[in-house]
This record gives sequence, structure tokens and C-alpha cells, in this order.
Amino acid sequence: MPKIPEIAKCPDELMSLKQWEDASLAEFTELRLEVDFHWPHGCSIVGSSIDQPSPSTNIGSNASLPAENLSPKPYASQSSSPLLPVILKKDSVALSVDVEKRIKVVEDMITLSRNDCLWLFALCAAVDNPLDADTSPSLRSLLRKSAALRAAKSVLDDEVVIMYSSHDFR
Repeated sequence: MPKIPEIAKCPDELMSLKQWEDASLAEFTELRLEVDFHWPHGCSIVGSSIDQPSPSTNIGSNASLPAENLSPKPYASQSSSPLLPVILKKDSVALSVDVEKRIKVVEDMITLSRNDCLWLFALCAAVDNPLDADTSPSLRSLLRKSAALRAAKSVLDDEVVIMYSSHDFR
């Protein structure tokens, strides 16, 4: 059995309140329901004209490239915010791949930008359920990375607030 590292402990003064966690989980659940409503499971638009790459619709997606050509660099330098129409055009495999690639990029970061958190939050809200065998460990890795970044903090700053707002979901 592989040794799984413990989740880093956050200083007490930076811990979120139970009420905040409950409200955040309720909002995230509501968002997932909205995404499910706009993008029913089993519905795929792959191969349609709106799924063809273009500068305005290919934000953050390299899903059509072979795996050996995938590089995290576009994610690290990407400055645009996630757009629901762009995310909803992706099939479940492309969403899972995007989640995994973004998490791999985050694993090497020492801080998270607001944009990184927004993308992770949006992709996690849209990723298909049940999670596939690769996405689940990636999300656990994201939890550990987020916890490690928060544990390294000594004061409540914007980055901590963004991390709580984006992926403090259990």
C-alpha cells in the first residue's frame, strides 16, 4: 500500500468557520446543479462546429492534442477567466484532462493566483460524476497542495481567502 502523506494543518486563526463551509458547499452544489441543467450527462458536442479550435473558444483546452504534446505552459501563462460556454462545450473526458493538467501545474506553484483558483473551481464544478480513476487522485493532490499553501501562511491574506473560496470542499 502506498504511503499517503497527511494533509497539512492550517493555523487555527486561518481556519474557516463551519457556517462558511456549509454556505460554500451549498453554493457549490447549486452551481453543479446549474451546470448539470445546462449540460446534461451523456450529452456531448464533440466534433460539432462549435467545438473546433479557435482563439476565442479554445481557452485552456489541449484535449485534441496527443498526450505527448501536452504541456502545462499554456495554463501557467493563461490570464483569461474561465467562461461557462467554453467549459460546457467540453466532453467529460476533456474536462477531466483539463482538471488533471491544471492540478499538475498548481503542484509546482508556491502561490496561487485568483485566476488559477477560478479555473480550478469552474472545472471542478463541471467535471463529470463519478470521477474517473485519474481525476480522483488529482483532486486529492489539489486538496493537499491547498492545505500545504494555507498551512504555510501566518496571516489571513487575499490568497488564503481565494483558496477557501475556490476549493475548500470535502
